Amino acid sequence: MIDTLALRERIFEAAMLGLLSEQRENDGDIADLLESIEATRLELQKAKAIKKPKAMPPITPDEIPFDFPPSWKLVRLSDVAWFGGGHTPSMSDASNFCDGGTLWVTSKDMKVDRLTSTQITLTEKGASTLTKYPAGTVLMVTRSGILRRKLPVAILEREATVNQDQKAIVPFEPDMAEWLFVYLKACDSYIRHNFGKTGATVESVVFDRVKELPIAIPTLAEQKRIVGRVEELLAQIGVIDEAQRDFMNGIHALRTKIFEAAMLGLLSEQRENDGDIADLLESIEATRLELQKAKAIKKPKAMPPITPDEIPFDFPPSWKLVRLSDVAWFGGGHTPSMSDASNFCDGGTLWVTSKDMKVDRLTSTQITLTEKGASTLTKYPAGTVLMVTRSGILRRKLPVAILEREATVNQDQKAIVPFEPDMAEWLFVYLKACDSYIRHNFGKTGATVESVVFDRVKELPIAIPTLAEQKRIVGRVEELLQALPELTRIQRTVV
Repeated sequence: MIDTLALRERIFEAAMLGLLSEQRENDGDIADLLESIEATRLELQKAKAIKKPKAMPPITPDEIPFDFPPSWKLVRLSDVAWFGGGHTPSMSDASNFCDGGTLWVTSKDMKVDRLTSTQITLTEKGASTLTKYPAGTVLMVTRSGILRRKLPVAILEREATVNQDQKAIVPFEPDMAEWLFVYLKACDSYIRHNFGKTGATVESVVFDRVKELPIAIPTLAEQKRIVGRVEELLAQIGVIDEAQRDFMNGIHALRTKIFEAAMLGLLSEQRENDGDIADLLESIEATRLELQKAKAIKKPKAMPPITPDEIPFDFPPSWKLVRLSDVAWFGGGHTPSMSDASNFCDGGTLWVTSKDMKVDRLTSTQITLTEKGASTLTKYPAGTVLMVTRSGILRRKLPVAILEREATVNQDQKAIVPFEPDMAEWLFVYLKACDSYIRHNFGKTGATVESVVFDRVKELPIAIPTLAEQKRIVGRVEELLQALPELTRIQRTVV
């Protein structure tokens, strides 16, 4: 597979080195462009549309991110643009939101280079306290977990407002918008490395430092040639991306079929010497009663008989249908105070968030807790199956993973602890097979995030083979997944 992200980075860097276009004598004088920019800035100041920027020190060699062509003029970003931000209208007031209203950009929209729509739009009331930025504004994400990997930047193609996690960069010369976009994309690593700040759960960029960023200015004519060449090269990469997406979609479809085949009993034969499922269910019930007696868990509410409409697969007749709450107990978690640094440490108790749920087996987490930080959280044992129940990812898939070490979780995950520890792998495979079923039947769409009604998941019918047959099926699933291309094993993104 081709690393197209790295290719994109190289294209933007090449643009800044002057490798994508020649410098022509008839392009005009950069001084004329800078004079026009300054005149616009002074007009806006006079109209009190913007404030006078603070005086900046001369640019030093250590600040310059690239070895620009000598004909280009170095200034600071604040010399060529004005800046703004935004906020979130009250989410509890439905009158702030509508379909087809004013665009309101959040980090979830910043996955494209050009913004023509947003997931959420505002009524006139909802947008009344927000600045509306014109088409040609360059937006930058300044607070998001994505900043660990990249700096999302996009150009507005329609008037829009933004939330508190984006900053708007409005060029004094509208024809420079494309250049600013290319420039900031080229400075991705430079900005994150030099102006980035790491928090307990989220990364941020100190935007006051971004305003001071040195920016190299060619003539408008040369800018347009470079931007045009960048767009040509990015379009070619887009073709590669599409081909690779088609390939990965095929792999994901194969994975789904493997899990579904497991539930149809197609991956293992049923053997007479496997024992009696009734014995397994008796053992599970005995463990449940012991935990209830010890007041470790509550007595579950009575469930109605399972109806044919509830059954997600045509299971083999020898398997026993029960509900998930018959074979496991459940738990959740929360987020310790982020403002208290004593709750967090390196090498402490694992604390699972949705960002960790990108693998099948969890042995580590991005954040770990001190004894104090974990003191109000339930610690779940190895063999617990975790499920994401609140996240935007639920639009596409249901992340499920098995704990391989004791861990706590935040409020967006639920823990499913089997009464029979040897059933953990079966529960994992079963829930992966039920991905679409659960999201379709138990999913709920919110204004900004998807969720799964976990009380409904507890009632999910689950088919139980004997432990011996479970192990054969799980083993066969693992063999088939391992036979898929190496890339998917590296990514560990089982769908």
